[in-house]
Amino acid sequence: MFGKKQPARAPWSVQLLTTDYLISGHLDGDSTGATFLHVQKEKLAWAMLTLTDAQCEATAGLAAPPALVPEWVLTNMAQFVALLPRDEGSLAYCAKKNNSSNHPFAAEVYVGPYVLRGTLLSTDTSLDFLADYATFVMQTVVIDSLAPGARLRGLAAPYVIVRSLLLHGIVPEA
Repeated sequence: MFGKKQPARAPWSVQLLTTDYLISGHLDGDSTGATFLHVQKEKLAWAMLTLTDAQCEATAGLAAPPALVPEWVLTNMAQFVALLPRDEGSLAYCAKKNNSSNHPFAAEVYVGPYVLRGTLLSTDTSLDFLADYATFVMQTVVIDSLAPGARLRGLAAPYVIVRSLLLHGIVPEA
């Protein structure tokens, strides 16, 4: 009578990249954590990202062994580098929610201790838009850690939501 209730989304497979860890887990697509997959202006919307069945591994010189944890929780105020959708459902969600990011720029992006090589998608015909955004999108990305003792090399992702907070700079390719 008042409209059909939308079917629940299956948990999505995602990876969270922090300055020191790569966390692989599952995100409930119906939770507020899904907003971490949106391009967001100025500041991130209030949200909690909870990854379940998470596998955590250090990306560089930390002595921490890989670990499995039932939940990994991150607030919108936390410093993180990127969120990588890893399955068909999360990729489709990102494409729909971020469809205004449709101006491509081949670039190397230096963020935290990483370099991300791929295509930066802008909401504008220039990179000036980044001054107003807390997150932005990249496609067809290869990620390398530049930290001493780096273990993370050549991590490929079709789509990445990058947090601007730790951005060092962008090198557009000619």
